[in-house]
Amino acid sequence: MTRVALFGKKNTSLKSCFSVCFALFLLLLCGKALGQTETLRISRSSFANGALDYGTEDNWTATSSGGDIISGKADIYSSNGQTTLQMRNSDAPHPYNSVALPGAITKITIKKASGTNRGWTPYLATSELTSSAGGVSQGSKTVSGTSTWTVDESDNYRYFYLNLAGGAFFADYIEIEYKKASCATPDALVFEIQPSTVAQNATMSSVKVKAVCSGTGATAASYSGNITLTLNAPGCGYTTQTVAAVNGIATFSNIKIVRSPQSNLKFTASANGFSAVISNTFNVTVPSVTPVVSTITQNNFDANTSWNYTIGTPVTVGSGGSSGSDVTGVSSVSGNNVLRKSYSANNGSGERGSTNTVTFDNVSGLSGYDQVEFSFQVFSYGSGSGGGNDKDEDFLLEVSTNNGADWSPVLTKKGYSNCTFGLSSSPVTSLNIATHVIYSTSACDTKSAFKLVLSGISQFRFRITATNNRSEENWAIDNVLFKGTTIPSGAAFNLPTVEVVDNFTVCNGEYAQLDADVSSFQAPLSFLWTNASRLNDATLQNPLALPSGAAQTFTVTVTDAHGCKATDNVTVTNYGYGGTAGLWTGAEDDNWFNCRNWSDGKIPGITTGVIINQTAANPCRITDDPAECRSLSIISTNSTHPDLTIETTGSLIVAADVLINKTAGSGTSKLILKDLAEFSCRNLTIQGYSSGGGNAKLEHEFNTTTCTVLGNLTINPGGELDLSDGDDLTNDGMIYLHGNFNNQATASDFKQSTSTIVFAGATDQTVSTAGFNEVFAAVRLEKPTGDVLLNNSIEVEKTTDFISGDFITGNNLFIFKDNSGYSGVSDASHINGNVRKIGNDAFTFPIGDGTYHRPAAITAPSNVSDHFTAYYVFSDPHPVYNENQKDISLDHISSCEYWMINRTNGSSNVQVQLSWNANTSCGITALSDLRVARWNGSNWSDHGNVNVSGNLLEGAIWSNVITAFSPFTLASVTAANPLPIQLLSFQVACENNQRVAVSWSTATETNNERFLVEKSSDAANWELVQEIKGQGNSSELTEYEITDRKLMNEITYYRLTQVDFDGKQTIYNALSTVCEGTETVLIYPNPASSLINVEINNSISGGEISVSLVTMDGKVVGQHQLKAGSENILVTFDVQSLASGMYFIHLQDAEGIFRAEKVQVK
Repeated sequence: MTRVALFGKKNTSLKSCFSVCFALFLLLLCGKALGQTETLRISRSSFANGALDYGTEDNWTATSSGGDIISGKADIYSSNGQTTLQMRNSDAPHPYNSVALPGAITKITIKKASGTNRGWTPYLATSELTSSAGGVSQGSKTVSGTSTWTVDESDNYRYFYLNLAGGAFFADYIEIEYKKASCATPDALVFEIQPSTVAQNATMSSVKVKAVCSGTGATAASYSGNITLTLNAPGCGYTTQTVAAVNGIATFSNIKIVRSPQSNLKFTASANGFSAVISNTFNVTVPSVTPVVSTITQNNFDANTSWNYTIGTPVTVGSGGSSGSDVTGVSSVSGNNVLRKSYSANNGSGERGSTNTVTFDNVSGLSGYDQVEFSFQVFSYGSGSGGGNDKDEDFLLEVSTNNGADWSPVLTKKGYSNCTFGLSSSPVTSLNIATHVIYSTSACDTKSAFKLVLSGISQFRFRITATNNRSEENWAIDNVLFKGTTIPSGAAFNLPTVEVVDNFTVCNGEYAQLDADVSSFQAPLSFLWTNASRLNDATLQNPLALPSGAAQTFTVTVTDAHGCKATDNVTVTNYGYGGTAGLWTGAEDDNWFNCRNWSDGKIPGITTGVIINQTAANPCRITDDPAECRSLSIISTNSTHPDLTIETTGSLIVAADVLINKTAGSGTSKLILKDLAEFSCRNLTIQGYSSGGGNAKLEHEFNTTTCTVLGNLTINPGGELDLSDGDDLTNDGMIYLHGNFNNQATASDFKQSTSTIVFAGATDQTVSTAGFNEVFAAVRLEKPTGDVLLNNSIEVEKTTDFISGDFITGNNLFIFKDNSGYSGVSDASHINGNVRKIGNDAFTFPIGDGTYHRPAAITAPSNVSDHFTAYYVFSDPHPVYNENQKDISLDHISSCEYWMINRTNGSSNVQVQLSWNANTSCGITALSDLRVARWNGSNWSDHGNVNVSGNLLEGAIWSNVITAFSPFTLASVTAANPLPIQLLSFQVACENNQRVAVSWSTATETNNERFLVEKSSDAANWELVQEIKGQGNSSELTEYEITDRKLMNEITYYRLTQVDFDGKQTIYNALSTVCEGTETVLIYPNPASSLINVEINNSISGGEISVSLVTMDGKVVGQHQLKAGSENILVTFDVQSLASGMYFIHLQDAEGIFRAEKVQVK
C-alpha cells in the first residue's frame, strides 16, 4: 500500500498576499524509468462557512483513481492573502528513507469551490512545473510539468505555494498527478513494514523487506532472491530467518524473541549483492505467561528410592581394613540419610588406592519438557582420625544422555589435607555437560550444591566414582532432584549471566584457575576466552606466562542455545616487587605458596636461599604441596620469632644447609614438623644465645614424620632438638642422618622421646658431645658402607637395630639402659668396642671385632642399678695373660681370642656365656671338653661347662656362677679342641665350573705337621684330595690353596683336617659346593654300526686330552690325542670291523681327570 501524509504549518514569511501553499513530501529512491500515470485526489471532508480562519486545522482524505489512498491532514492558514500547505519529512509516518510514492509529479489541479474568484500562482520548490496566473471562479486550475523530489536527511520537507488574489478560498479537492516508477535491476533493500514492539516469547507482526531501485524507490517485482533477517546486539534469543522474496518483497512471519524484556533492539536485513539495511528500533516487553516448572523425581535417601542404582565392587573393605567397613552405602550422617563412600583401611592390603562407582538407572519421565534441571549436594565429613579427604581422594560425577553408551565427566572434586565441608543448598554452582570442571588440591574447596541444565533430552543417567589413595576418606551425596520446565508460547526465559572471580594476583610459577560461573542460561553453552589460546571451556587454566609485575585482562563470553551472550572479565597480575629473593615477609598470611608473602613476589625454588627472620609479619606454614629451596635460615635477633611449620602431608626439600638461630630476645625460633610431614636438608645446625635456654629449636612432633639430614646435625649452645610428641606417649618418627651427630649444647637439649636416629651415611659417621653421654631413644645402623665412631659415650633407652655397619666405641661406651634391647646383629653389623648393660636383665653383648660378631652373655644381675661392661679381642691373650699359667684341670688355653667382661657397678654374681665360631675360634672338635676360662690375675681359672649348645661350627658355652670378673676365653680339658691352631679362614669355591679351589689361612700354628683336604659326595664317606705340609710353629699369617679338577658333577663336601707332630688331629667342619663342569660330551649314534662320533664342547683344561675307544677287558682299539683348550672338538671312530658288543669311550687329561661313557657296536 502506498501512503502519502500531508501536514499543515503556519508561515509568517509572506506578508503581501493571501495564498494557499501546499507542500508535498515524497520519499523517492533512484529509478531510471517511469511507468503508468496515476492521479491522487485529496478531498476536503468539510469546510467552514466563510473565509478560512487563521490557524484552523482541517482534516483531509485522499483518494486515487488508481485505487491508492493517501492519508494525512492539512492546515490552511489565512493571513494577508496567503495560505501555505506543506508536508514535513520529520512528521511523516515513515522515515525519509522509506518510499510511499515513487515516481514523478506531472500535474497539480486544485478544484475551487464556489465563491469569490481568486487569482493564484503555484510556487514549487523546483521549477519544473509551469506557473499559471489568473483567477479561478469555478472549475479547476492546472499546472503541468515534471518534478522529481529527492529527499535526504537534511531535507525536512518539500512544499509549494498557491498565491491567491485574496479573500476566502474554498477548494473542493486537490489532484496530484504523477507518473509511477518501475525497477528492473534493484540496488538497495528497504523495510516496507518495520518491526513492532512485541511481548517476550510472543509472535511479532510480519516484517517486510523489499528490493528497490534507489533512484526512484520502485520495487523490483522480478526479484526472488533470499533475504536474511538478523537480530542485532544487544538482542538475543532470536533465530536468524532467511526468506525468498516474492514480487521483490520478503515477508518474515512467526518472529519470536524468547529472552527477557529489553529495549532498543534492531533487525538487520541482508542479501547477496546488497548493502545491509537496519530497521527502526523496537522493544521486547514483559510477557503475560511464565514457564511451568515441575518436579520429575527426587531422592534424599530417607525413603524408598525413586530409581535404582548399582554399587560397584568392592562393597566392603578387604583384608587389612576394618572388618565390614562400608565402602559405599546408605547411612546416616548428622541425622540425614545419605549415599556415602567411607574407607577406614590405611594400608596397602586393604582397599587403599581403589575406586568405587555407583551407577544410577535412567531417570524416567523426561520427555515433553523443554529443559531438565539435575541438582544435587555433595559433602565431605570427618570420621575419626584422618577423617575427611586428602590429596588424590577424588569424587567424580559423569552423566549420559544415551543410556550409558557415552559418559561425559562434568565435575571432579579433589581432596585436600583432610578436607571436610558440610551439606549446603547454597550457593549453587552451575555445571555444563560439555565442560569438565575440576576443583583442584590447592585448597579445601567447600562447594556443595550443583546443578546441570539440559534441553530436549529423553534419557539421562549419572554415576559417581570415589577414589581412596591415602588413609581414610568420606564422600557423600544427598538431595538429588530432577525438575522439568515447560515453556508455553509467550513465556519468558532470562538472559544468561556469567561471573568470573574477582581480580587477583598470581606468583611466578603459581597455579591459577579462572572459573566462569554461568546462570539463567539455555543449554548448551559455548565459551570463548580472549587473551588465551586453545581454550573454549568454562574453566581457564594456566592461560599464558605473565612477566613479573605485569597484568593481563581475560574476558569470557558465554553464548547459550539462543545466541544470547554474557561477558565478564578478570584482571590477573603477576605479583612482583623486585625485593630480596627468598626473604619471607608474611605480608598477607602464613602460606609458603602465596607469593605475596615473599619480598620479591616469587615462591622460592631449589636455587633460592630462604630467610625467615624477625621482620616477618606472620609465621610460615607449608601444607600439602612440596616446597623446595637451596638453603634455609630461621633466625631472630629480638623477641619476634616467626616459626616455619611443615603441616600434615607437607614437605620441604632444602638442597643445602639449614640454620635455626636466635641471637637475642625472648622466645624460641622453631622449625616444626607435623604428622606425615617430610623434611630433608644437607647440614642442620640449631643454635641460640643462651646455653640450655632452647632459644632455637627443631620440633619433630608426630609419629610418622620423616626427617632426612644428608650432612651433619649440630646442636650448639642455645639450640634444641625436640623429638617429643606433646600429644602422644610415643613418637616413632625418624631422623635419617647421613653425617655426624654433634651436640655441643647440653644433654637436655636433645629430647629424644621414643624417636629413632637412623645412621644411614655411606662414609664413617661420628657421634660427639660437649663431654656428656648422649641419650638416644632408639638407633638404627643402616649404612651401605662405613661405620659410626663414638667420640663420646652414648646411651640407648629402647632398642638398637643392627642392619649394616658397626659402632666403633674406641675408649668410649655404648650403653644399653635398663630394659633396652637390640635386633639384627651379625658379622655385618655389631659393636666393635665397649658395651655396657645397665639393669637386672639377662643380656647378650652384641660385640665383635668389626669383621666378626663374637657375642658374650651374662645372666640377669640382681639389681636394676648394676651394670656390666664387655668387649671382644680377636688376638692371642698370651703373653699379657700367660697361657701356660692355668688350672691343672685345663689342658690348653685358646690363643685366638678373648673377651673382657667386667662388673662395673654393683655386686651381682652372674654366669658368663662365651661363643665360638669356625672363622675365629681355631677349631672346636669336642664340645664336652670345652671350658670357660677366666684370668684371675695370675693364672687362667677353670669356670666349668654348665651348658653347651651348637655344633662344631658355632655355638656357646655357659660358665658356673662367677664372683669376680676379668678376661675370659675358651679352654679345653683335653688335647681335643685344637685351640692353638688359629685358623683364620676356610673357603671352598667352584671356579668357572671347571675346578674347585680350596683355600685356608692361619694366624698361628703350634706343632702343626700337615693339613689334609678331603672330599665326599655324601658327607660320610671321604676321599683324600691332597695333603699339604704345615708350618710347624709359626706366629705369622700363612695362606694355603689347592685345586681339585676331578669334578663330581654334583654337590661335593670338602673338609680340612689338621695333624700335629704327635698324630693328634683336628677336623674342621665341612663346606660344600656344586661344580658341574661346563664340558659337554656327545656320543652318537649309540648304538652304532659304522661310525661313532664323539663331540666335545668346552674342552677339559690342562694339557692334552686323550679320547680312547676301549673294549670291556680294557684293550684300546682306537685313540685320538687332542690339544687342550680347543672348543667344539669332533673325533670319529670306525667300528665297522669291530665285533658287536659293549665298549667304552674314555676321556682323560694330563692331570688325570677321567670320564668313561658306554657305547654299543652292532
